Amino acid sequence: MTINDILSHRYSVREFYATLRPSTITDAAKEPLKLGALKNMARPVTLPTKNMVDYGTALCFVCLQSLLSKFSRRIKPDDGSIEYMAQQMMNHFPHWTVLDLPTFVNMCVMARIPSIKYGMEEYELLNLDIPSILGKAEVYDKMRPNPQALQCGSPIRRDEKPLTQYQLTHKIGGIEYKWPSYQECWRYWKGELNKDDPDEKNFYDSVNAKRLAVSG
Repeated sequence: MTINDILSHRYSVREFYATLRPSTITDAAKEPLKLGALKNMARPVTLPTKNMVDYGTALCFVCLQSLLSKFSRRIKPDDGSIEYMAQQMMNHFPHWTVLDLPTFVNMCVMARIPSIKYGMEEYELLNLDIPSILGKAEVYDKMRPNPQALQCGSPIRRDEKPLTQYQLTHKIGGIEYKWPSYQECWRYWKGELNKDDPDEKNFYDSVNAKRLAVSG
C-alpha cells in the first residue's frame, strides 16, 4: 500500500482502517506503508474530541476504538484518553506499518501478547486503561521482527511465541538469571545475538550446525 492508495480512493480514516486485515507480525512488518509516512500527509483529521490531528494519529485512534469495541466492559477509556494513547503510539511507534494496527488488536483480543503486572505474567488485557493498553503496545513492538530478520540476514529470527518460563529465569548456557524487566529478557532472547559473548556464540554456532545438518 502507498499514500496514493489513500488519496486516490479518498478514504476517510475509518474507511481506510476497514480495508486493513490482521495478519502475522512478520507479514505485518513487511507492509511498506508506515505510520510515520501518514504523519506527514497533508490531510488533517478532526477527532471526536474536536482536536485536529494528522492522519496517522487518527488511524491509531480508530485502531484503539476498534480494540475497545471488542470488549463489553462497563468502564472504558473516554475519547480524551483514546486520543492520548493514539498520540503516544504515533510518537513511539512510527515504524509500525498500517497492518500492525489490526494485527495488534487481534493479538490483544486473542491474549497473545505477554506482559508483566505485579510480577506476574499476564496475557489477557484485563484492564482497559492507559497503562495496560500502552503496555501491550510496547510488548507488541518488542515482538516485531528486526530488519535483519526480514532480509534473512540473521540465522535466527524473532517469532511471535511468548517467552518460556525457562527463558524468563535463565540466560543462554543454562545460567540462572533474574531479569530486571520483561522487555530486557525479550531483547536478550528474541533480538540480535551478541556473538562476542562466548555462550551466545556457541548457541549461534549450534543452531547453524543443526540447520546445515538438516539441509545436508
